[in-house]
Amino acid sequence: MNRRNVAVNLMTGGGLILDVGCGGGEVRDLVRARFPDSTYIGLEPDPEWIPEPVEGAPSLSGSVYNLPFADGSVDTVLFLQLFEHLDRPVDAVRELNRVLKPGGEIILSTVSAAYAMNYVSELKVRIKKALRKPQPRIPLIFDPGQDYQRHIFEISPACVHTLLHINGFEFSDDAFCHGFHPAIDWLVRLAAPFAMQIYVIRAKKVSAPPRVIV
Repeated sequence: MNRRNVAVNLMTGGGLILDVGCGGGEVRDLVRARFPDSTYIGLEPDPEWIPEPVEGAPSLSGSVYNLPFADGSVDTVLFLQLFEHLDRPVDAVRELNRVLKPGGEIILSTVSAAYAMNYVSELKVRIKKALRKPQPRIPLIFDPGQDYQRHIFEISPACVHTLLHINGFEFSDDAFCHGFHPAIDWLVRLAAPFAMQIYVIRAKKVSAPPRVIV
């Protein structure tokens, strides 16, 4: 199951759903199919990525650091595969907290820094260096020249929990995304969580974030 399906399956309710970083609108149809009575709004920081408008599901251009919504006005926030691309991800999470209603939910997905292939890529680079092969250093994960692929921050699942907890959220549920056969899914989750690339978490807003984190 891909990460979009996993994220939407973690959602528990409709109401006003804000999809921050909606991209081309790939999640929109999944959300509307599961919650047909909800109001879906997509928000995309890059105007060039705003999807074609669909009746009853508007898309806006705006900044995740300054969302065009009133305090406590949103029931559910989808924050999928955007965290790792931001220069101020903590500020973004705090702004998402602001627009969520008390008890509202955030569904966050991001690349897991514990993913084993990160270290395999690094090992390959070091082996080539040790063998003195005359070639430039290869980016560990993606080509940083591609904005839509560039990762600035990657974070472990444990740190995702900490980040949300200290900013006013309480853990509800989580899942990993992977390409393993369902027959061995349970074994991989139990014995090899480092084989999971994408981490998805659902958390509930229980308080506003503190003014200062120390």
